[in-house]
Amino acid sequence: MKAITLLLGLLSLTAFSLQAEPVEWDFTTLKQIPQTVWKHTDNDAKLTVTRDNDIQSPAGTGALKAEITQPGVRKNAYDIQLNFTQKLKITDGKRYRITFLWKASRPAKILTACFTTSAPYTPYGQPDKFTNEVDDTWREETLEFVGTGMETATLRVPVFALGTQPEGLILWIAKLKFEEL
Repeated sequence: MKAITLLLGLLSLTAFSLQAEPVEWDFTTLKQIPQTVWKHTDNDAKLTVTRDNDIQSPAGTGALKAEITQPGVRKNAYDIQLNFTQKLKITDGKRYRITFLWKASRPAKILTACFTTSAPYTPYGQPDKFTNEVDDTWREETLEFVGTGMETATLRVPVFALGTQPEGLILWIAKLKFEEL
């Protein structure tokens, strides 16, 4: 019985320590775009996502490059999405932070949101949406929110909603990190 109790205690500690570890995408070291980064487009919109091997950022060489090659007909923000996904548990009342190093080919206001990856697209934090201004200068952006509670699910941490942006806009992301505070 003691052995089972000890084993359960160790498993609980392991699960807790895994939850507290930050989730990070570092495109200065990643040679390929991982499957946890995906794009979604509707209404004939097109987004090309590649790795820019030559771009320089304060973090080093290389970044994810997302280019709008055809804007959506409706100009709905969610018609073009760049999603960073991870299976996570969000605890009600705990604080979380998303930090990313980014720039764009021209000034833009971009909606960044925190949702599940499948219908009914439930928000998991408050606030659940942010509007961020980006331009052609590298900058680190920090978004903080309080968890509204979410059992372990595949979450967008975050989603960049690009459907209102013009054709030709390029967004570079060198690093993105999600962490529990």
